Amino acid sequence: MPRNLPPSTDNGQCDSCYNIHPHSDLTIHSGWRYCKVCFERSIFECNSCHVTLPKRQGRYAPGVVINQSTPRDRIRREIMCMSCWQINYTTCAGPCYLVLKQSDVYRCPDTAMLFCQSCFISEHVPCGNCNTAGYRHDMVNDDYEGAEVCQSCWRDILAARMFTESETFNLNPSKTFVGLELEYIEGETRHYELSNLGIGEHKDDGSVYGDDDQSGGEFAMYPVNGDELFRRIDRITELMRDDDCYINRTCGLHVHLDVRGLDKVGRKRIFRAFSALEAIFLGMVSSSRLTNEYCRKVEGDWEPSENSRYRTLNWTSIPNHGTLEFRLHQGSLDAKKIKSWVALLLAFVDTFQHVKLLKTEWSKIVHTFSPREKLLFLFQQVKVPISLRKYMLTRLNRFNRFKYEKPIIEGASADGEGSLTENSSN
Repeated sequence: MPRNLPPSTDNGQCDSCYNIHPHSDLTIHSGWRYCKVCFERSIFECNSCHVTLPKRQGRYAPGVVINQSTPRDRIRREIMCMSCWQINYTTCAGPCYLVLKQSDVYRCPDTAMLFCQSCFISEHVPCGNCNTAGYRHDMVNDDYEGAEVCQSCWRDILAARMFTESETFNLNPSKTFVGLELEYIEGETRHYELSNLGIGEHKDDGSVYGDDDQSGGEFAMYPVNGDELFRRIDRITELMRDDDCYINRTCGLHVHLDVRGLDKVGRKRIFRAFSALEAIFLGMVSSSRLTNEYCRKVEGDWEPSENSRYRTLNWTSIPNHGTLEFRLHQGSLDAKKIKSWVALLLAFVDTFQHVKLLKTEWSKIVHTFSPREKLLFLFQQVKVPISLRKYMLTRLNRFNRFKYEKPIIEGASADGEGSLTENSSN
């Protein structure tokens, strides 16, 4: 605080150094009296707006070399008020923290952060989608396409890859959307973050565990149809194998087929067909699935109940996800095996949602048909290529559930007409 002035009327006291000076040598600023020396040391005039302020309220601009021969005076530093300094200068957001002129900064289009040229080059990479430079730490690795993309493009990519309509339907002619849940055990090598593939997300699963207490989980692939479905299966299984992921008896493969556009009558037809022919599908999976508590047999119940979720065919997913979930296949990272299984389920659902059989006729198939007759009936109804029929027989023979020879393939009708089919209502 300023001290009381001495009784002299010709002199005054400097409020900074407390020395006595003539009144003509004192300058008043903001209610304080300063001598010439203290005024120059404590008060500055902004080089931009020319307002005088205490130096503690100012900020120096970058230095400019004006004299190489005099070390003391070779750097001239302009001081500005904070408002003018922020208009004319900024600090690099990179590791150098240099003060820069606003005209010399490089602005990150993704984060709006400001950088010097050197830090901008080292801290930014071009987006693999829109080619706009993005802050390296905010870029997302799109492992599905093998590129780094900005946050904006990543949001668009995720939206586009959910319920993706395939451009081609050559290998997979079905237009039904399919979502997969691939359960697996995490390997020691982590080259990829599976959630960064942009085609699904990782979820923890307490029912899946490794041999040495390794953590397990599942990769939930977003719904897709056509040839794109098979391409994604190839890609995700390839990356899982590269990461040393593996499967064991605790792992399963769950297939979700979209039935949002199917009425209750069509859904019931699918369920009755699967209930009648369930033995064929169970004959194609490993023995560990036959006693697994998470995929018990259907047992002919249609209306959902508390225990309906963990059936070979889970229909409680219809109100939650709009899908029928087939849970009976064991875990697998074999793309060819997964694609064959999915192709069979697609052909089964696409066919039997239209097949009109009375409940009594389905009961006849369940109780009177031999396994061979059930398989023949399936081949008569479902139009599947010879390669897929051979896949089914190979699986059945491998697990010693049924023994079939080549004539069962040749004897199957190709016209899709079954002997029990009629035009009666469901």
